[in-house]
Amino acid sequence: SDTYSVDLGEGGTYDLTASSTETSGNYSLDLTEGGTYSATLAGFDANDSLTITGDSTTVDVTNLNSGNDLGGLKTIELGTNNLSATAAQIDALTTLNAETAGNVDVAALGSSAVDLIVVSTDNAGTATIDGNDVTLNSSTQLGDFKLELNEGDRLELSTVDQAEARNVDVATGATGTALGIGATDASAATTIDTSDYSTGIGTIELLD
Repeated sequence: SDTYSVDLGEGGTYDLTASSTETSGNYSLDLTEGGTYSATLAGFDANDSLTITGDSTTVDVTNLNSGNDLGGLKTIELGTNNLSATAAQIDALTTLNAETAGNVDVAALGSSAVDLIVVSTDNAGTATIDGNDVTLNSSTQLGDFKLELNEGDRLELSTVDQAEARNVDVATGATGTALGIGATDASAATTIDTSDYSTGIGTIELLD
């Protein structure tokens, strides 16, 4: 079937609803330049994609659908570009195609269950939390994302997988940070590798 490309420029605000009754093909929403994009998207499906057409550009899509999802889009074509998206938006994907140089950073990681493993090891960047105090859902899959705490942040890791050998950093100059380590999925005494936890974390809490 045909693919219909819709070019979007940085800085605009768009309201796009896909129509299956007027076209028989698929849509590709093409982000043609680096910058921040704002849009309301609806009616797209698994055969439609979001494509970043630049080369080593940085694109922020956290304002698409207010960060809640991507309007039904299930695929991102990243190439060698850098993407900032919310945890909920990444969770909504089934495919993210990227070259090794492509990078994905995640914002608004909260207490709702999300699965970030659609982003491969080579492309997983840094995840930051939603607000200042978050306990991760025990079903959340972080993949290979690093975690970063900003000023006053407290983050509680709920499972061994979330905590084990995770890179947890502190933003430059940030103080008052805390990291809670839980292991709700452990059935016995468990050793967790914390060698990549920043020495700048203000408080580390060991939880039952």
